[in-house]
Amino acid sequence: MRARIVLALLLTLTAGAAHADGAAPTFKADADTVRADEHDNVNIDFTVLNPTETGLYSDSLEVVLLNQDSGVIPGARETRLPLPALARLFAPTGAGGEQHYSYSSRTAFEHGTLTFRFVAHDGHQQRHEFTSRVVLAGGVLGDTYPSSSIRVDGHAIEIVPVAVQGVTEGVPGVLIVHGDDANARRLLSAAVTFAEHGAQVMLVSQPGYGNSAGKRDWAGPATLAAIGAALDKLKTTPGVDPKKLFVYGQQRGATAALLLAAKRGDIAGVMVQSAEQDLWATYRAADAAHRSDIMSDIVAQAGRDSAAWKARSPLLQAARIRAALCVVHTAEEDSMCIAAGRAFVEKLDKPGARVDAHLSTRTRRVNRQDGMRFALDFLRRVSH
Repeated sequence: MRARIVLALLLTLTAGAAHADGAAPTFKADADTVRADEHDNVNIDFTVLNPTETGLYSDSLEVVLLNQDSGVIPGARETRLPLPALARLFAPTGAGGEQHYSYSSRTAFEHGTLTFRFVAHDGHQQRHEFTSRVVLAGGVLGDTYPSSSIRVDGHAIEIVPVAVQGVTEGVPGVLIVHGDDANARRLLSAAVTFAEHGAQVMLVSQPGYGNSAGKRDWAGPATLAAIGAALDKLKTTPGVDPKKLFVYGQQRGATAALLLAAKRGDIAGVMVQSAEQDLWATYRAADAAHRSDIMSDIVAQAGRDSAAWKARSPLLQAARIRAALCVVHTAEEDSMCIAAGRAFVEKLDKPGARVDAHLSTRTRRVNRQDGMRFALDFLRRVSH
């Protein structure tokens, strides 16, 4: 999920004082180190100084994010993010003037660096390139909710308990299973939201993600054993009503959540967003440029046996699920994945089934940010 970024112009000051001979413009963060706040946001202030005799005009802005968290990080640790729209917010800095800006973004990691590269030109069309590096040194959520681990089949599996806010007896328990290229700690803010709505929460990193040992197996036996053990841990947490167990998952974690519900009868409800309902559909939905990568990823984790692919496809396990369901498929997904989600919901359309379906169609658009709202409403109704 792409981070939400806001760059706001806080103050503009233009001074008419003469510049020092040889002085050059500067662009620099006001602090070398920052920490994320209680909402997992990071705020960075910048100052642009222009001591020259001509104006300074913005051309481009980008940030290079370097994830230095511990554990396994699927994909690249470094991400380059151009910010063309935000660069346009940089007003011209007049001769001898200065301007102050503030950057705000949801963090994609707890420890790492943000390197900003700002390119501008002056009134003589001379190009100026500036670099400012800021260290992200943890934050409020990370300090408040440390990771621990449980042993599953000889491997350490990372879990993060997040305590319920307010009532502490007879509360629902919510297990959160992360999606692709993520880990338990990446969903801390979501866990806090559930806790604020009266649930005891447990986050879990799937095998091969974050600080969980073992190999990734695409919602296979190792993954189900790990998240099942985390659910057992949550079930025995003081204050949790064992009849009010819920699982919330995203992407591949949503697939695992549904498969776990097909295996267990003690889950009251499952909230899933962008689940891979059918591995064949996932493969077929990929464009030609990415199909070979997806195939190699599936084969590496699930093998080539069609039976293994079927065992990892909730569409084929739907009849075994007894839990109430909240199923979300967003407009950002491929049409074939949405179709697989619709087929999954249709299989559950039977007497006594409780299914909330939120599927994008031509006339109804469901966005990624809607998923949490749907899940919280579902949790409130099913747990009471």
